This record gives sequence, structure tokens and C-alpha cells, in this order.
Amino acid sequence: VPAIVETPITTLSGPWTLGFPTGPGAPAEMALPALTSWTDSTSTAVRYFSGTGTYRKTIDAPAAWFRGGGRLLLDLGAVGNVADVWIN
Repeated sequence: VPAIVETPITTLSGPWTLGFPTGPGAPAEMALPALTSWTDSTSTAVRYFSGTGTYRKTIDAPAAWFRGGGRLLLDLGAVGNVADVWIN
């Protein structure tokens, strides 16, 4: 059995978009300079929001990432409670 080798290919740095459902008080959408918890926001409507938020980021995944039979792993760091990840 060959050894498993993990090789970082990129870091998803830079801005993300955070969206909230309309109505509960938080903005419908806001820009984040980096992937951070909304509990770190300076806006009290965002910091104390209780509900579902959606983080979004668009990246270009070169075809070379999918060659060679390997797998891609996405490390989101520490997740506060629950994460449901969708990759299109």
C-alpha cells in the first residue's frame, strides 16, 4: 500500500461573501476580506445573528488539480457549529 502524501496546492485567501436570510436583522449580503466567523464582525446585527448564513467564494480549479487519480481536500479550519459544504 503506497503512503498517503498530502500536498497543499493552494490557499483560498482573499475576500468571501457572507449572506443571511432576509428579515431577521442581519444584512442580506456582506463582503468579508477573508474567511472569518461572523461572530467577529463589528456589526452587532451580524455578530449576534442566530440562524443560517451562507459563505461563498468563486475559484478557478485548473484541470491539473484533477489529474493523477488523487483527491482534493478542503480544509475550512475550525467550524463553529455545523457546516454543509457545496462545491459546484
